[in-house]
Amino acid sequence: MRKIKSYSRISERFAELGIPEVQIPNLLAMQVESFDDFLQKDVHPQRREKKGLQAVFESIFPLEDAKGNFLLEFSEYNVLQEKYSIDECRDRNLSYQAPLKVKMRLSIFEDNEGVREHKDTIEQDVFLGEIPLITQQGTFVINGAERVIISQLQRSPGVFFSESKHPSGKTLYSAKVIPYNGSWLEFDIDIHDVMYVHIDKRRKLPVTTLLRAIGISTNEDLRKVFYQSEKLGIKEAKGRHLYKDISVKTEPEPIAIANEQITDSLIEILASHKIKTVEVIDYNFEIARKVLENTIAKDPTTNTEEALHKIYYLIRPGEEAPLEAAKQLVDRMFFNEKRYNLGEVGRYKINKRLGIDVDESVRTLHVTDFVHIFKTLIDIYNDEDEIDDIDALSNRRVRTVGELLQEQYTIGLSMMARIISERLAISNTDEVTVHDLVNSNAMISVVQSFFLTGQLSQYMEQTNPLAALRHKRALSALGPGGLTRAKP
Repeated sequence: MRKIKSYSRISERFAELGIPEVQIPNLLAMQVESFDDFLQKDVHPQRREKKGLQAVFESIFPLEDAKGNFLLEFSEYNVLQEKYSIDECRDRNLSYQAPLKVKMRLSIFEDNEGVREHKDTIEQDVFLGEIPLITQQGTFVINGAERVIISQLQRSPGVFFSESKHPSGKTLYSAKVIPYNGSWLEFDIDIHDVMYVHIDKRRKLPVTTLLRAIGISTNEDLRKVFYQSEKLGIKEAKGRHLYKDISVKTEPEPIAIANEQITDSLIEILASHKIKTVEVIDYNFEIARKVLENTIAKDPTTNTEEALHKIYYLIRPGEEAPLEAAKQLVDRMFFNEKRYNLGEVGRYKINKRLGIDVDESVRTLHVTDFVHIFKTLIDIYNDEDEIDDIDALSNRRVRTVGELLQEQYTIGLSMMARIISERLAISNTDEVTVHDLVNSNAMISVVQSFFLTGQLSQYMEQTNPLAALRHKRALSALGPGGLTRAKP
């Protein structure tokens, strides 16, 4: 920050009265530090943390072709010295930016009588355009004009519980899992006390189908996860529900099945087989029992394999899939960090809201998350927990310039990766080089359009220094991933 001479008499008066001078904080530190964290320009390439631009490269590379002949890996990136100073850029209508060079390594393999052998490795520096740099005043100089990137106020990733009124007057409860990127999940309990899950607001299926697909396979496994049991004498257990099937050696079929209510006639049957105690569902789990058993009754699947096939058919109708393909689809949707990412904030919020302790480095969903979302919804239904206020500022977060740029570079690099994959598929192992594969035009155009025409990139207000400061610290709910202006 520039030092500004003060001509105020207040400081002199304060000194006379013995009032200590207060150091004014750097009010633009958030923007400048956010950009520095994104670029990590002054950090040695081998010591950079997995955040910002480094995280973008690591999430997209390595790339491999379908035949396994090529493997393109990211080594490191370097931000070179900017060509012009800030004042020169202002005078000559240029952009204050620096060249971005990336070192990439291409490994070439060939198939020798069914054995994959390493043939060659090519390492080259690739130019990926120019990256605009932030000034110490928190602005960017683009084509000679000072521009400001407005921080975005966005709904925080995490899990949120809400309620709605059915026309019949009954209160229905639901939960939304909002990721940083990936498929949205919505759990809701309908008027018949059946819990459904909606994937991306379109595809609807009983929640037990999804739970079976992620590993809680049989009805018995589901009951073990969501209920507790107690043992009672058969007469004391009248009116209660059985925890599991009761079988005897003399009968081929169970004489009583799980969730069956114990009646006088059943007590007689049990007594005739000399059964004196039974295992019943703990009465504290009555609401959970009602919802889970109603959902199991609606669920057409009975194990993991059937559930995986059901989800695959729902997402890709008309296609018959082998079990492995169905399993990969579910893994990609919720457990692959490239396709589904809660982000650091999302994982923290989910852990806090559900009262669980999943490692904060796990940025995808976990089986524990699904189980505790079900349990929390039941607790809200049972008036043991409360719904969330989606409009509260505690459920919103500020995305600063570094995070917004990270998103743009992810989009640009994904487009570039698609072109590289297409070129790898048709390349010859004898003639290929890294420069032949990488075309950075798509990424350059994405970044340029963000700075020149993006909703969050604005000409700095220069009415007076305070107006400029206010503009740099402003928040907006608009922009990519935010709200859209309603048409009149």
